[in-house]
Amino acid sequence: MLARGPVRRLLGAQFLSQAADGLYQIALASILIFNVAAAETPAQVTKVLAVTLLPFSLIGPFTGPFIDRFSRRSILVGASAIRALTTAALVPAIGGPEWLLLALAVANISVNRFFHATKAAVLPTLVRSDRYLTANAVSTTGGMVFGLLGAVIGGPIAQNVSATAVVVAASVVMGVAGAMAATLALPPGERRGLAGVVREIRDNLRDVGNGLRTLRASRRATYGVAAVWTMRALLGFVLIAALVLLRTRFQARVAGFSVILGMVGVGGFLGAVTVGGLARRTGYTGVAPVAFVVAGLVALLLGPAPTWPVVLGVVLVAGAAMAATKIASDTLVQSGIEDHFRGRAFSVYDIGYNGMFVIAALIPTLILPAVGEVGMIVITAALAVAAAGWLSWWRRRVPPSVDVAAYAGGRADEAPREITLDGVRHVIEDIERSWTEERGSVRLRCFRIRTSSGRRIEISTDGTSWTTPPS
Repeated sequence: MLARGPVRRLLGAQFLSQAADGLYQIALASILIFNVAAAETPAQVTKVLAVTLLPFSLIGPFTGPFIDRFSRRSILVGASAIRALTTAALVPAIGGPEWLLLALAVANISVNRFFHATKAAVLPTLVRSDRYLTANAVSTTGGMVFGLLGAVIGGPIAQNVSATAVVVAASVVMGVAGAMAATLALPPGERRGLAGVVREIRDNLRDVGNGLRTLRASRRATYGVAAVWTMRALLGFVLIAALVLLRTRFQARVAGFSVILGMVGVGGFLGAVTVGGLARRTGYTGVAPVAFVVAGLVALLLGPAPTWPVVLGVVLVAGAAMAATKIASDTLVQSGIEDHFRGRAFSVYDIGYNGMFVIAALIPTLILPAVGEVGMIVITAALAVAAAGWLSWWRRRVPPSVDVAAYAGGRADEAPREITLDGVRHVIEDIERSWTEERGSVRLRCFRIRTSSGRRIEISTDGTSWTTPPS
């Protein structure tokens, strides 16, 4: 896949753009958080998080109509050029009013959404259909690595040289990303001009509403979204607590912030590596409760004596829990919703993904004066453990995904020999009972089975798919 020149150039443009994102975010943190008197309180941090996270999600569902109407190469190049200019504009604005810096950040991040949405639309056109999963994995993992690399490199530069140097570097890298995208030969948009764009944006708003209804109709998908939104809220708590400690207890500056982001990334990698084994033991619905318990207990045990290594350890575990929960939750949403509804469902998922992070960050901002730094960490840990209990209770009411292997290929008239529930494979030791029954107008063949581990499960099939009641 990577041997093809167009794929390498597209991914190269994406990776450079995300490295510039990391540099840009560190530059903003240096200017708006670590060099501003108001940053002594978490309110300033929360404000910056809202500005840098919410536009990316809110604009996402409405990029499609524009991507369809213009050359995708022009969008990739144009978005990179606009970002380079708005980034460079930070240099003269650094000494100006804060609202101007925030306005430039909103413009930059909003345009960035067009770049990434266009990249996602272009990538499948450059690879064979059987390589989509590989291409997406390389794109996602590589983008995360380069984004964190930009942040980790930018922190020491901002602290030891200047924030201006990081801003200039980010602007240059964005320009190089656009130049690389300009070498791609891509087809023009499906339609020309802006005719009908208002109607399509209105349709997209309706699709967001349909996506919300679709999610609510699937218990598996609703559980998955609730789990990942709750984990994002927990991560918001942990990062705000870490930043407050960074500023007040350790008197650390922006280089320390880049280290925190780096630990989140390392934790994310560990979570991605370990989630497969965890899911095989607990099922996809069991990943989030385990992740919450581990993150909560680590914060509860280590948080009351916060040293710099302890803070980094708590952040690393939170990053691992976030990645594991997200991967498992994405699988639940994908398996719980039919293909032609998934785009609408994920548009809702995307809006809440960053929204919950920012909303949760507001809460420590309000309670910090009353509970103090350590109190905030303890409350965060207690909430994580409580969320684990809540999700454990909820998952018992979520029907698992069922895949049954039968002796003759899984026909409805064959006895099952093996069952996979939420990715966990069970060998069937004995079929204790089999019968047929009518449910509504559907005739089902039902089995009560006992697995090799001693678990008893009822499953049924209408001849096309298998189901089981919630455990």
